[in-house]
Amino acid sequence: MTWQNIKDFFYETVGDTEAAQAFFVEDDVTAWANEALREAVERTEFADYHEDQVSAAATALVTLGSPSAIGLWRVEYDGEKLEPVTLDSIRRINRFWADYSATPVAYMLDEQAMTSDLLAFRLYPVPGADDDNIAIYAYGVQYIISDTSPTQPVNVPEWFAYALVFGMLVRAYQADTEMQSYQRSDFYRMLWDDALMRLRGRSYGRLNKRWEFQQAGSSRKISARNLIPEHIPEPA
Repeated sequence: MTWQNIKDFFYETVGDTEAAQAFFVEDDVTAWANEALREAVERTEFADYHEDQVSAAATALVTLGSPSAIGLWRVEYDGEKLEPVTLDSIRRINRFWADYSATPVAYMLDEQAMTSDLLAFRLYPVPGADDDNIAIYAYGVQYIISDTSPTQPVNVPEWFAYALVFGMLVRAYQADTEMQSYQRSDFYRMLWDDALMRLRGRSYGRLNKRWEFQQAGSSRKISARNLIPEHIPEPA
């Protein structure tokens, strides 16, 4: 499912066209799509984001390059997994933690922050060398939606793609336009929450998010009819 497909469905739903943009301009529609996509990631953790960076000596702070990434779940330094720790636990074992420089062995959970919509976190110890590989894994889609690539597939399960429009309509009808309607926004919020609940259930259940249907095989199936006894005695 491409971004163009979803955008066409959005404009059709509101009785508008991309060419006319009588009610909602394209830039706003794209922004609402990315906001809805980010909300889906925050609430369901349905997708994984991966990014590679290189270390810089004496620089402990690492900032990811995409606003779609949230919630770290694994960090590797030169192929070795780093342990998630807290600043308090580091202070207990090393009073001079801020200046201690060596090969990082951990990253700080409570030192994560959002800077201009970009996730940043701190390594411990401070890297002592340049150009070591840092592999970062987080929850998030690999790329954001952009009007410069309308034919690029949207990184969501196929069955969920059109449900993304519900999240966009929640924001569209809340916006300060001639089409503003909080009642319609609330209606699409119910549909959006229902879609997210289904996506969350499949994500946390480790089930196939694509919801593919398999054709029935020729093997004998268990039926309730086979469990009925041949003779049922009358009550005494």
